[in-house]
Amino acid sequence: IGCTLCAQHCPIENCIPMQAYEKHDIDNETCIRCGTCKNVCPANAIEVRSEPTPSP
Repeated sequence: IGCTLCAQHCPIENCIPMQAYEKHDIDNETCIRCGTCKNVCPANAIEVRSEPTPSP
C-alpha cells in the first residue's frame, strides 16, 4: 500500500526505502529479519523469510 510504516519503524537505516505510495523493496542484504516491518504493516503484506532471497 506504500504507507511507509515499515520503513519508519525499521531499525536498520535505509533497509527499506521511504517511497510513499510505491511498493517497498526490502534490502535483503542488510535486513536482520527482526519482523518489525511485518508487525507494523496494516495490510499484512510483508513476509519475513529466514534466509535472503537469492538474486536472479
